[in-house]
Amino acid sequence: NAIEDKQMFARNKYKQVDIARSSVVCLAGSVAECIEYGEASGTNANDVNTLYELMNAVDPALTPESVQNHVRWSAVTAYEILSASKPQFDKLVVAFESGLPLEECIALIEGTD
Repeated sequence: NAIEDKQMFARNKYKQVDIARSSVVCLAGSVAECIEYGEASGTNANDVNTLYELMNAVDPALTPESVQNHVRWSAVTAYEILSASKPQFDKLVVAFESGLPLEECIALIEGTD
């Protein structure tokens, strides 16, 4: 739940490098929607909120410019990963559009389908 996440992040302090991978994951869904549909209209707001909570837990605190740069880096990195994995991405888009269960989606991208 978002309140528990917020409390967890508030109790812990991280270096910016510690949140890098999680930041990419937070934006990957939005980036994937932009790649496939040209916009991120179905994005879960909690993903972006979690990214901001992570950035707020960085010590020393990020400057506004550092926050913008971190978001940009996260989005570009997500784009690069998704683009480098285009065949798996395409399979996943079809699986999501077909309403396949999560386990089957994972099997598709791991090549165990």
